Amino acid sequence: MLSMAIELALKIQATALLVSGECAGELGPLESLEGTVRSILVVKESKGDECSTFQNTTVLRAPRIELDRVGRLKIAMLTALAEGLINVGDVLVCLTGPRETRNIDTIMVFQVGEEFELFTPSKTSDFATDLPAPIFEALLSLAIELANEGREGRPVGAIFVLGDTEHVMPLSRQLIYNPFEGHPEEKRSIFNAEARETVKELSSIDGAFLIREDGVVLAAGRHLNVATQHEDFPRGWGARHASAAAITEVTKATAITISESTGTVSIFKHGKVITSIERPRAKVRPAS
Repeated sequence: MLSMAIELALKIQATALLVSGECAGELGPLESLEGTVRSILVVKESKGDECSTFQNTTVLRAPRIELDRVGRLKIAMLTALAEGLINVGDVLVCLTGPRETRNIDTIMVFQVGEEFELFTPSKTSDFATDLPAPIFEALLSLAIELANEGREGRPVGAIFVLGDTEHVMPLSRQLIYNPFEGHPEEKRSIFNAEARETVKELSSIDGAFLIREDGVVLAAGRHLNVATQHEDFPRGWGARHASAAAITEVTKATAITISESTGTVSIFKHGKVITSIERPRAKVRPAS
């Protein structure tokens, strides 16, 4: 299938061949990919080093959580967009397969920004232009982990507001004493393992986390004093999603929400949801 995908990518002059899955020896044919088509491997955080030597190939790290194939494709495209590897309008040939396997059984062709099932097209082009890609990717990974793992066996809901904090701060207020105030910035970075665990521990409190453009967590338990102006806001979404839409409508911030009821992670920009990544359903074991 990989050989077929390479042939297809060359034939239609695709921008990139995107492979979502674990790096394995059978991906060797990627070394023969030449010309303007580049290959992008999206693998788990601890995998893929053996593929980093492939010419014309970029290895991107995805969250360690097992996602279904649609979720993995969304993560792959979001990461590639954030890294500037692909742009809206690019044509991609994508390879993916069932979760928790190394098998590839699906070939798809996408035009970035034109697939309503994956992204809201009009809001895709600049969702991460105001943010360093590693910061966005680290926060998205944290949100997906939290959505899938919950806390102490219970699901949690949360909202993260990333960037443009000088405008977000005046539009919000503390619901509790700020647990991040007064600590050294290096201890509050989302790249700091202790800070990530602290965020997870505090995820059950009401209010939003505010994260600066450089990844420093400024506050938790922050109430957003804004309301969305969109009349077409989806029914069934609660205050958390409405707040995320509203704060990104009036500032340049990006918001990431976790639904407590469904575990779905949604990304907001310019008052609209760009995409949503659903928590994979538990596998049903056959009756013995």
